[in-house]
Amino acid sequence: MKYNQFIFFLGIILLSSTCSFNNDKKYTLPPGYSYENREKFILPDQLNEVSGILWSDNYEFICIQDERGRLYKVNIQSKEIIKVSDFKKSMDFEALALFHNKYYCLESDGDIYVVSNAFSKNVISKKIDFPFKGKNDFETLILSSKDNSIFLLCKNCKGDDKDEARSYKLNLNSNKITKTKDWKITGKQLNGKEKIHVSPSGAATNPLNNDIYIISHVGKWLAVFDENQNLKSFHNLNPRIFNQPEGITFNSNGDLFISNEARDGSPDIIKLKYELK
Repeated sequence: MKYNQFIFFLGIILLSSTCSFNNDKKYTLPPGYSYENREKFILPDQLNEVSGILWSDNYEFICIQDERGRLYKVNIQSKEIIKVSDFKKSMDFEALALFHNKYYCLESDGDIYVVSNAFSKNVISKKIDFPFKGKNDFETLILSSKDNSIFLLCKNCKGDDKDEARSYKLNLNSNKITKTKDWKITGKQLNGKEKIHVSPSGAATNPLNNDIYIISHVGKWLAVFDENQNLKSFHNLNPRIFNQPEGITFNSNGDLFISNEARDGSPDIIKLKYELK
């Protein structure tokens, strides 16, 4: 064999080995869920940048998206927008929480709009200003029914390293946002073996056990915590299924739903049916 041919084939072998090594990452899900038992629902084009979802009833969901202060009630089975509810002009909204029939809509800078009488003729919205100065970026709300509060989990906040995310706390009785040491997540905590970019994009509470599920579209991962903020498991998500995971919610049966922005295709919601084993 000529020397140039030898070098060529050696390069092919090394390239194949490298690709095989890079694809060695295992994609897992929490117990009770599997990639085989999933269903995909395409969302209307109006929700190309869907950023937050809440399960409402059966196939009906409440959605919010970037760049518009509007709530959408959507039937994901029929792909129909049933109702819309405008509460603010164009803004960058990233997450949703529901408490006592009021929707808490998170703006990326930490401001929160509280929407009452949604989907009626008398929609009322009230702004809660984020009180701390500096460049902050939020995409995640975590509702805590134990003490009537909502945690705002940083995606990229002033003073944070790339491998950590701090949190703030909204008291639902006083409507004041304060600093808190709760919910500080670090890459070392999630996976001590490799460096993790901690950039949460959504969270939801599993109604079956009160575990908190947190997702990130950066790095494509899912972390599960108990209600006392102790890590239970960490999972790499399959990027072919979750190409831009932004929203997450559960139904009353424990079925898990994760929404993807359109990116290179259509926006969708992936249903992962819960199976008791």
